[in-house]
Amino acid sequence: MTYQSTTIEFLTTPVEGTSTATGTDAIVTWSYSAGFYVECAVVVIGVAGAIANALILYAMVASKQHKKHVLIFNQNALDLYSCVFLVITYIAKLSNIHLSGSTGYWLCVVLLSENLLWTGIIGSIINLASVTVERYLKVVHAMWSKKNLRKWMIYSAAAFSWFCGTAYNIATNFTTSAVIDGVCYGGVNWDSEVVQLVHGIWNFLSFYVIIILLFIFCYWRILRLLFSQLAGLQVTIFHLDLVSVAYVVCAISAGYIKSAQILNLPVSDVLNLVLDRTSWNAVAAAFGIR
Repeated sequence: MTYQSTTIEFLTTPVEGTSTATGTDAIVTWSYSAGFYVECAVVVIGVAGAIANALILYAMVASKQHKKHVLIFNQNALDLYSCVFLVITYIAKLSNIHLSGSTGYWLCVVLLSENLLWTGIIGSIINLASVTVERYLKVVHAMWSKKNLRKWMIYSAAAFSWFCGTAYNIATNFTTSAVIDGVCYGGVNWDSEVVQLVHGIWNFLSFYVIIILLFIFCYWRILRLLFSQLAGLQVTIFHLDLVSVAYVVCAISAGYIKSAQILNLPVSDVLNLVLDRTSWNAVAAAFGIR
């Protein structure tokens, strides 16, 4: 629910007395202004993220590293896609378009419901898990990975992240988004509260709890192996421990915010984009990738 719908709620609340009306108008104005500036900030973050990821993709292609690190390249491609649609989605929201007819409906379910944006974010989370597993196998089970880990497996994992992100968001957004009085309500029009609760629990477990546990398990095993083989690794271990703690705290917070839908601000969108980059930094630190 966006700040536009919040404004409507304030305006339709019964008001008694001039002083109360004045206070309500002030709250409405503050709410609208705060939402406007937050969404402007999100656009700026999206532009910065798009430029950064575009430069990384260009550097990888120019140095021919994109074929060597397929999942890392795919991670940055997903991040770039997410940043681009973060900008497009919130510019559309800032335009405050009055939706009507079939055009308004499709604009709602495809763009304003954040369908395209979350396609990239969910795909990025899945690809991040693939990156973690790949690095775990190559470091902890080096001999096994050399014999059994094939290129087609890596490319399949990259394609799988795009497919799952697209299929999941189409299935959820197209059935739970609606246009009411010219305003898009994305992902809130569920058949029942039970279905919404079950989906929220499944979403939280699948894209946050399991990913966090996988992240901790794989990197803990990697750290143990590196610590037993290399000297002077205390700084790297401290850095990765700090990243792991930050990942857990931020991911749980973002998951709770998205699942419960208790905030109107796009906090979870931004956090997920930041987490993708943080996790790549952890991989880079562990393996000396620059």
